[in-house]
Amino acid sequence: YYSTPAKQDAMYKITQELLQFELIRPSYSPYAAPALLVAKHDGTWRMVVDYKKLNNITIKDNHPLPNMEQTIQVLGNGYQ
Repeated sequence: YYSTPAKQDAMYKITQELLQFELIRPSYSPYAAPALLVAKHDGTWRMVVDYKKLNNITIKDNHPLPNMEQTIQVLGNGYQ
């Protein structure tokens, strides 16, 4: 994606702040997703990540964890 120098500078600052607060960490994965900046109504930037391509190659879990409400319905009166 194309980005202006001002957006690149803002992205760097946001990334450094997220690293400092340990909300993100460096990744050594062979997979990645592009991060973009979207302007908020107050003029500041919001970082968003486009996971569409990564989600398309993700292998679905054949044995997902059951939904709590469904489990309670199956258990019926055995759940108190």
